[in-house]
Amino acid sequence: MKIILPTEKFTITTHLTPDRVEDKLLNFVEPYKSAKFLTFDFSYSPPSNKPYQGTVENGFFEIKKMSERRNQGSLPIIQGSISDQDSEGSLIEVKIKPDKEFNDGILLFAVVMIPIVIINFFCFLANFTEGDIAGSIIFLAAPILVCMGYFSVIKNFESDMKQDKQFLLGIFE
Repeated sequence: MKIILPTEKFTITTHLTPDRVEDKLLNFVEPYKSAKFLTFDFSYSPPSNKPYQGTVENGFFEIKKMSERRNQGSLPIIQGSISDQDSEGSLIEVKIKPDKEFNDGILLFAVVMIPIVIINFFCFLANFTEGDIAGSIIFLAAPILVCMGYFSVIKNFESDMKQDKQFLLGIFE
């Protein structure tokens, strides 16, 4: 998978055993809810007070922050493995990365927008040389606004990634 958004890899060394690491993670992780296809479920369950959802089992975990306010696909996925370090505790190897569908969407967006930006730049030059300053500004403003939006998405993703890293470091160090 081609990565357009940033990823981060790091390790955490803790004095906890792998079982205790999993237990500690499970205090903050709600299991994924299985999707039902063409069935109706009218049961009510109160919202979870756990900030993450995912799986934690057999020395591996894959979790994602739960969010009511944003698209779940735009939040980073945290994947990790927990290995025993004999009498010293555990080593947790972590990778924080974008959701595959979100990353593919950003890649598609970039592939579509690059030709549009190039065409707009040439239209800007053509209008500018003809003395049409107002037309030039319109052709120049559109790609600039799109690029600002793109970089805003990257900055938000990096901010979420940093919060996730701080969360993990906070519970294990």
